[in-house]
Amino acid sequence: MTRDDQFFEADPITVYGQVCRGVFFVELVKRFFKLVEADPVLRPIYPQDLEPGKAHLACFWAQYWDGPAQYMLERGHPRPRPRHIPFPVGQTERDA
Repeated sequence: MTRDDQFFEADPITVYGQVCRGVFFVELVKRFFKLVEADPVLRPIYPQDLEPGKAHLACFWAQYWDGPAQYMLERGHPRPRPRHIPFPVGQTERDA
């Protein structure tokens, strides 16, 4: 992912400012998706190409924790429920 350049200076009092701005969220998402890729239960839920999802998730978390509103500018309101309805998540997937 090369979205680091889109994360701007932030107020150091916020969570976003305390965790080195966008770089933290990019790394966090990389680690998460590395685990997803290796998980036989979770991997089939995700699309073949994980890169767009990685970028969206890092941008979402940065905004959620008081970073720039880049996610809203690019994708609109997060709408988590409608965005995730198409994915078959049962108890097994939830527990994984």
